[in-house]
Amino acid sequence: MYYKFWGKTEEKEYHLLAYHGLDACSVAQEWLDLHRPLVQFLADNVKLSHDILRGILLLFTALHDVGKFSITFQNICPDFLRKLQDCESKKGYPIRHDQLGWMLWCRVLRNHLMGHLHKQSPLVKKEHTCIEELLDVFARIAFGHHGLPPKQPDDSQFDSCFREPDRASAKSYMDDLLPMVLPDESLRDISQWAKLPKQQRKVAVAHWKTRSWQFAGVIVLSDWIASGKLFPFHNKHQPLTEYYAECRETARRAFGSIGLYSAAPPSSTGFEHLFPDYADCPTPLQRFCDTITLTGGPQLWVLEDVTGSGKTEAACTLVSRMMKEKLATGVYVGLPTMATSNAMYERLANVYHLFFSSDSRPSLVLSHGARHLSKAFRKSYSLIQSDMNRDGAEDSSANCSAWLADSTKKSLLADVGIGTLDQVLLGSSHHDTSSGAQEEWARAIFVEKALAKRPGRRRRSESVWKCTTTGQRRHVSVDEGDKSQRESRNRTPPERMPSVPYVLRNAAAYPS
Repeated sequence: MYYKFWGKTEEKEYHLLAYHGLDACSVAQEWLDLHRPLVQFLADNVKLSHDILRGILLLFTALHDVGKFSITFQNICPDFLRKLQDCESKKGYPIRHDQLGWMLWCRVLRNHLMGHLHKQSPLVKKEHTCIEELLDVFARIAFGHHGLPPKQPDDSQFDSCFREPDRASAKSYMDDLLPMVLPDESLRDISQWAKLPKQQRKVAVAHWKTRSWQFAGVIVLSDWIASGKLFPFHNKHQPLTEYYAECRETARRAFGSIGLYSAAPPSSTGFEHLFPDYADCPTPLQRFCDTITLTGGPQLWVLEDVTGSGKTEAACTLVSRMMKEKLATGVYVGLPTMATSNAMYERLANVYHLFFSSDSRPSLVLSHGARHLSKAFRKSYSLIQSDMNRDGAEDSSANCSAWLADSTKKSLLADVGIGTLDQVLLGSSHHDTSSGAQEEWARAIFVEKALAKRPGRRRRSESVWKCTTTGQRRHVSVDEGDKSQRESRNRTPPERMPSVPYVLRNAAAYPS
């Protein structure tokens, strides 16, 4: 029955809605499998097993566009409505499909899913309500994948938006999805979650609401990729299990082609590895970053010295060592202005690949809004396009994946991103475009540049670099005053360099 609904169109072609949901689900599964430790961390805090949380996430990713079962959406293309359902309609499209999906969930699909849960493990009224509250958090994320959380549904419009065949098709689609992502034993385990003590359930739901922005980012990413040309149109009837096996392979190829597999960490690292021309004369700060013992867990480093003393190289040295220790899988460099970001892009273009193994092809992307004015970025973009046209030939110094580079939002998914500090601030706030950034930045090192002025001291301002994975802090300061850079290179490290990290009070609760 659900084969009579289209999900996306292009001229005279259409792709079935059920298949588009599975396309997005396959992308989400690939991402979740690549980030298993993060999923396990979330599962532990929500008091669910890894497989159950993963299954719930996949279910709602596959359901993210169920609002398109509405006759009002299907009538956007009357020709396909006539071809697939042999009917016509005069209805307009007054409500977006994401809001329609929330409306369908509240009126039909929520109770339908709860019916499956009751079959596996009967629930009393309080347990039923608790599970509904948890599932609603997932549903709001899925049906808010276009940037805004869904509004309270208007029941008076439901009957005009969804005919009985539309509702039946959506329920049939869910029935066939469940065995693929949440088999019966998983449904029984979900029912057991409602039997936890009340306080544990409240904490679990509150925690998931806090972390929900990351899952929103996963759905946005999955929808982006599944809606693109990497997933071909398919309108032939095929069992969902067979089609899902095929689109899983498509998702793997898509991740590889657009550069979403994290590049492997390097086998060798350090100042000499990154900057062999200066290996015999590192500054005290560079030598410190090259030799200091790294600890595990989130951390913040502050590197402070006079202008021209090699802080950029010191920060790169520290970053490469952190990457080798698997403290992060990506880097974002934030500069005060677009102009300084452009300059840093050119500086890192010949170095960034050394942050990763020699057989990797990491991506480097300039992410601010005026990057098209950067000659270096335009050149790298055009080169990667021509590389793709020559069947994978590789001659670009900055491997700027075309898919990652064609949007400032998607560019934050690159292995190495360079942009402005305001992008970090905007991405860390809860607003309608930040979910994709938060998903990416959970695994990245932030490298931030700023100026530090010393009040009451007659000396020039210092430039400060910060390397952050959040949690622990070290402040490394080289007080050079007005001494020359050559003198700086021969000076011994100052005694006030701390040898023991200062641990933030809330580090144990990270991420909060």
